[in-house]
Amino acid sequence: MNFDRLRTFRALAESLHFRKTADKLHISQSAVSQQISALEDELGILLVERIGRRTFLTPAGKVLVDEAGKVLAAVERAGEAVRAFGAGETDRLRLGASTTPGVYIVPAALGAFRSALPLVELSLRIANSADIQLALVHNDLDLGVVGEDITHDELFQVAIGDDEIIAVVAPSLNERKRLRASDLEKMPMLARETGSATRRYVDTALGKIGVKPKIAFELPSPEAQVRAAAAGLGLAFVSRHVAAGDLAAKRLIALRIEGLRLIRPITAAYHRDKRLSPAMQQLITLLRRHAHPARKD
Repeated sequence: MNFDRLRTFRALAESLHFRKTADKLHISQSAVSQQISALEDELGILLVERIGRRTFLTPAGKVLVDEAGKVLAAVERAGEAVRAFGAGETDRLRLGASTTPGVYIVPAALGAFRSALPLVELSLRIANSADIQLALVHNDLDLGVVGEDITHDELFQVAIGDDEIIAVVAPSLNERKRLRASDLEKMPMLARETGSATRRYVDTALGKIGVKPKIAFELPSPEAQVRAAAAGLGLAFVSRHVAAGDLAAKRLIALRIEGLRLIRPITAAYHRDKRLSPAMQQLITLLRRHAHPARKD
């Protein structure tokens, strides 16, 4: 392991800025980049990430910077620890998910992931899709799972599965199970909050068929929508995953809307500048395995 490269890396870890590191070491900025690239090539692992205009240490980089100032034997241990990240044996994986996949798809995948890679440090954040995408852009998350196609140009998406959105009401609120699109404008709507992928998807679909819904309540979760719908407060568009129990118990009925069938994608996303780790690849595989396809009937 080249100690000049290690010294350059330590300086970069302190400033997280290539030009400031070059000024401190009295070398060119291109020399800093070359030494960091050479060190990464030597170790076979990414140490630094450039996300937008900012620089971050990867988990492997943080391990290395803690060990790099010690004696030769300790430096060698640091190299072994960093190489373990490349093998996918130890790692940190920060996962974010929007509400529906976060509650109904992700937990089963994480259970299988924990059994396969027990040494990976996992964290999970559940928020609406807009917040998850923003966290990915800011490098606060490594991987996100949301119920929509990704629109941010800094993010790359991978198809996971699909999800059916259905209209549900309490049996007492509506006797018919099939409605015309125009009937929706006469019913109070139980909508998700702004920033929800479900809200955007439903609003777009209704707009395409010329429906302007009458919003009675904005609610912060699909479970809140289901509870309000079962109480007779209005109609809710929710994932079939969310409504399954209440439909089976006959607290809710599913309505068929003429000319409207809502199938949305479930996607995984990560920043285009982020290199996929073995742990991320494994989790994407498991998410695909546990995402149920939409019903075709």
